[in-house]
Amino acid sequence: MNAAWEPTLDDLNSLLVPLSAQSRKFKKAYGPIRHKIYAHRSNKNEEEVHAHFSETLIEEVEEILRFLYTLVIAIHEIATNGRKPDLSNFTNYDIYVKRIDTDVEAFILQLAVSVW
Repeated sequence: MNAAWEPTLDDLNSLLVPLSAQSRKFKKAYGPIRHKIYAHRSNKNEEEVHAHFSETLIEEVEEILRFLYTLVIAIHEIATNGRKPDLSNFTNYDIYVKRIDTDVEAFILQLAVSVW
């Protein structure tokens, strides 16, 4: 407990700066897709849907997801272990994604075997 990091209000507020940046990215390109195409039945034609998706980048989605996962882990570490957050350490995220990739590949192979 003596080595536990106890955040101040300013420390916690400083987490809002990078979160706000990621939130702005999401709201600009991905929020409209969520609201206009997936969340509500879309009467949009294929051209309108394509126009929304043309403003997106896979790398940007990956960056947003990596940040959010890292932020959740950092908050968990603050709460359970008293560790100062490190939003630049994406190790846990990379391990998480690799595990998901492996699980999805195994599932697809299992489906393929059961179909044939």
